[in-house]
Amino acid sequence: IVVRHCAKSSGKTGRPATKLRVLKTGSPLLYYANTAEAIEGPMNDDIDLHGLTPLQARQYTLQFVANMKELEKKRRELKAHFETWERRVRLAKEHGRSELLQEAMRRLNDISERYQTLGREKRELEVKVTLLKERLRVLERQPQRSINAEALLEQLEQVVGSDHQLKENISHVEADEQLDTLRRRLDEEEQ
Repeated sequence: IVVRHCAKSSGKTGRPATKLRVLKTGSPLLYYANTAEAIEGPMNDDIDLHGLTPLQARQYTLQFVANMKELEKKRRELKAHFETWERRVRLAKEHGRSELLQEAMRRLNDISERYQTLGREKRELEVKVTLLKERLRVLERQPQRSINAEALLEQLEQVVGSDHQLKENISHVEADEQLDTLRRRLDEEEQ
């Protein structure tokens, strides 16, 4: 799958739109989407890798790829069913069986609709997978920072002291503030 982005102005909103062209096995599938909607729209919820490690992001992307492969498998099965019912339509016509012809045509239409629906879902998944793969590449190129919580806590304790010492220091500061407040009151009463 190859993705190409081209800027194109959108007549409705005046904002630039993105033309996303997905090429797979030579057949172009064109998608036009307003840039803001494409980046911040409902599709973005599915393809947001923020907060994931590269390993988690890769596994997440592989789930989408697996879903896409499952859709392809279902489409192949539907195509086989379509061919079966197409033969049945032909046989019903040849034998003049109108009730069988109507049922076979109904089934053929149902299969065709499901096939088309799965095709749209597959194209959407192709776009998502392409975007996920690109975001995954970006994520993998970023330097990874690992946080050792125990070491961080140890460093914090070195700076501010242990939890007990911190509470004790806060108590001393509060006591000093209260003592200063009392001294000021006494000084004010004496004057």
